[in-house]
Amino acid sequence: MNDVSHYATNASGIEVIELARYMSFDTGNALKYLARFRDKNSPQEDLLKAVDYLQDAVSILGEHINDQTFYQHSNKNLDFQKIRTFVENEPSVYIREALYLTFQLEIFGNSGLLSANTIIDSLKEYANEIYAKEEAERIANESQEVK
Repeated sequence: MNDVSHYATNASGIEVIELARYMSFDTGNALKYLARFRDKNSPQEDLLKAVDYLQDAVSILGEHINDQTFYQHSNKNLDFQKIRTFVENEPSVYIREALYLTFQLEIFGNSGLLSANTIIDSLKEYANEIYAKEEAERIANESQEVK
Protein backbone atom coordinates (compact mmCIF):
# COMPACT_ATOMS: atom_id res chain seq x y z
CA MET A 1 0.00 0.00 0.00
CA ASN A 2 1.70 3.18 1.15
CA ASP A 3 5.34 2.72 2.05
CA VAL A 4 4.92 2.90 5.82
CA SER A 5 7.55 0.97 7.79
CA HIS A 6 5.18 -0.85 10.16
CA TYR A 7 3.13 -2.26 7.26
CA ALA A 8 5.86 -4.71 6.18
CA THR A 9 7.94 -5.40 9.24
CA ASN A 10 7.75 -9.19 9.04
CA ALA A 11 11.03 -10.59 7.72
CA SER A 12 9.06 -12.19 4.88
CA GLY A 13 8.43 -8.72 3.39
CA ILE A 14 4.71 -9.56 3.09
CA GLU A 15 2.42 -6.67 4.00
CA VAL A 16 -0.34 -7.48 6.48
CA ILE A 17 -2.97 -6.14 4.08
CA GLU A 18 -2.03 -8.81 1.52
CA LEU A 19 -3.45 -11.40 3.93
CA ALA A 20 -5.94 -9.47 6.07
CA ARG A 21 -8.02 -8.19 3.14
CA TYR A 22 -9.43 -11.71 2.68
CA MET A 23 -10.13 -12.35 6.33
CA SER A 24 -13.06 -11.70 8.65
CA PHE A 25 -13.10 -8.64 10.90
CA ASP A 26 -11.90 -10.38 14.08
CA THR A 27 -9.16 -12.52 12.56
CA GLY A 28 -7.99 -9.75 10.24
CA ASN A 29 -7.63 -7.34 13.15
CA ALA A 30 -5.91 -9.96 15.31
CA LEU A 31 -3.43 -10.48 12.47
CA LYS A 32 -2.83 -6.74 12.20
CA TYR A 33 -2.07 -6.34 15.90
CA LEU A 34 0.08 -9.49 16.07
CA ALA A 35 2.13 -8.45 13.08
CA ARG A 36 2.74 -4.85 14.11
CA PHE A 37 2.95 -4.89 17.91
CA ARG A 38 6.72 -4.30 17.96
CA ASP A 39 6.48 -1.19 15.83
CA LYS A 40 4.06 0.79 17.93
CA ASN A 41 4.39 2.64 21.25
CA SER A 42 2.64 0.03 23.38
CA PRO A 43 3.43 -3.59 22.48
CA GLN A 44 1.47 -4.94 25.45
CA GLU A 45 -1.62 -2.94 24.49
CA ASP A 46 -1.48 -4.18 20.89
CA LEU A 47 -1.03 -7.81 21.96
CA LEU A 48 -3.98 -7.49 24.32
CA LYS A 49 -6.05 -6.07 21.46
CA ALA A 50 -5.11 -9.14 19.42
CA VAL A 51 -6.22 -11.29 22.37
CA ASP A 52 -9.59 -9.48 22.43
CA TYR A 53 -10.14 -10.10 18.71
CA LEU A 54 -9.11 -13.76 19.00
CA GLN A 55 -11.40 -14.27 21.99
CA ASP A 56 -14.28 -12.70 20.08
CA ALA A 57 -13.65 -14.97 17.08
CA VAL A 58 -13.49 -18.03 19.36
CA SER A 59 -16.67 -16.94 21.14
CA ILE A 60 -18.58 -16.49 17.89
CA LEU A 61 -17.35 -19.80 16.53
CA GLY A 62 -18.16 -21.52 19.82
CA GLU A 63 -21.76 -20.34 19.60
CA HIS A 64 -22.02 -22.00 16.19
CA ILE A 65 -20.03 -25.15 16.95
CA ASN A 66 -22.55 -27.46 15.27
CA ASP A 67 -23.23 -25.21 12.28
CA GLN A 68 -20.81 -26.37 9.57
CA THR A 69 -21.79 -23.54 7.22
CA PHE A 70 -21.11 -20.73 9.67
CA TYR A 71 -18.05 -18.55 9.13
CA GLN A 72 -17.33 -19.70 5.62
CA HIS A 73 -16.68 -16.75 3.34
CA SER A 74 -14.24 -15.58 0.70
CA ASN A 75 -11.09 -16.91 2.36
CA LYS A 76 -10.54 -18.97 -0.79
CA ASN A 77 -8.45 -16.00 -1.93
CA LEU A 78 -5.94 -16.42 0.88
CA ASP A 79 -2.52 -17.36 -0.43
CA PHE A 80 -1.43 -20.31 1.73
CA GLN A 81 2.22 -19.99 0.73
CA LYS A 82 2.22 -16.35 1.85
CA ILE A 83 0.60 -17.37 5.14
CA ARG A 84 3.24 -20.02 5.76
CA THR A 85 6.09 -17.67 4.85
CA PHE A 86 4.64 -14.88 6.99
CA VAL A 87 4.23 -17.10 10.06
CA GLU A 88 7.56 -18.88 9.70
CA ASN A 89 9.38 -15.53 9.64
CA GLU A 90 8.03 -14.55 13.06
CA PRO A 91 10.84 -14.91 15.65
CA SER A 92 8.65 -15.25 18.77
CA VAL A 93 7.11 -18.67 19.39
CA TYR A 94 4.17 -17.02 21.21
CA ILE A 95 3.35 -14.77 18.30
CA ARG A 96 3.91 -17.59 15.80
CA GLU A 97 1.39 -19.77 17.68
CA ALA A 98 -1.10 -16.90 17.83
CA LEU A 99 -0.66 -16.28 14.09
CA TYR A 100 -1.28 -19.95 13.36
CA LEU A 101 -4.40 -19.81 15.55
CA THR A 102 -5.60 -16.70 13.70
CA PHE A 103 -5.27 -18.43 10.35
CA GLN A 104 -6.78 -21.69 11.66
CA LEU A 105 -9.86 -19.84 12.87
CA GLU A 106 -10.12 -18.05 9.55
CA ILE A 107 -9.63 -21.07 7.31
CA PHE A 108 -11.10 -23.94 9.31
CA GLY A 109 -13.67 -22.10 11.40
CA ASN A 110 -15.02 -24.23 14.23
CA SER A 111 -12.33 -26.90 13.94
CA GLY A 112 -9.71 -24.27 14.80
CA LEU A 113 -11.03 -24.06 18.38
CA LEU A 114 -9.13 -27.01 19.85
CA SER A 115 -6.14 -25.22 21.38
CA ALA A 116 -7.43 -21.66 21.18
CA ASN A 117 -7.68 -20.88 24.90
CA THR A 118 -4.20 -22.23 25.66
CA ILE A 119 -2.66 -20.13 22.89
CA ILE A 120 -4.62 -17.04 23.92
CA ASP A 121 -3.52 -17.47 27.56
CA SER A 122 0.13 -17.80 26.43
CA LEU A 123 -0.23 -14.62 24.37
CA LYS A 124 -1.58 -12.73 27.41
CA GLU A 125 1.38 -13.93 29.48
CA TYR A 126 3.78 -12.82 26.75
CA ALA A 127 2.14 -9.38 26.65
CA ASN A 128 2.54 -9.07 30.42
CA GLU A 129 6.20 -10.18 30.21
CA ILE A 130 6.85 -7.44 27.63
CA TYR A 131 5.18 -4.88 29.90
CA ALA A 132 7.20 -6.04 32.94
CA LYS A 133 10.43 -5.80 30.93
CA GLU A 134 9.56 -2.29 29.69
CA GLU A 135 8.71 -1.19 33.23
CA ALA A 136 11.99 -2.56 34.58
CA GLU A 137 13.90 -0.71 31.85
CA ARG A 138 11.98 2.50 32.56
CA ILE A 139 12.71 2.28 36.29
CA ALA A 140 16.39 1.51 35.64
CA ASN A 141 16.63 4.52 33.31
CA GLU A 142 14.94 6.79 35.86
CA SER A 143 17.30 5.68 38.62
CA GLN A 144 20.32 6.30 36.38
CA GLU A 145 19.05 9.81 35.60
CA VAL A 146 18.77 10.55 39.32
CA LYS A 147 22.43 9.61 39.89
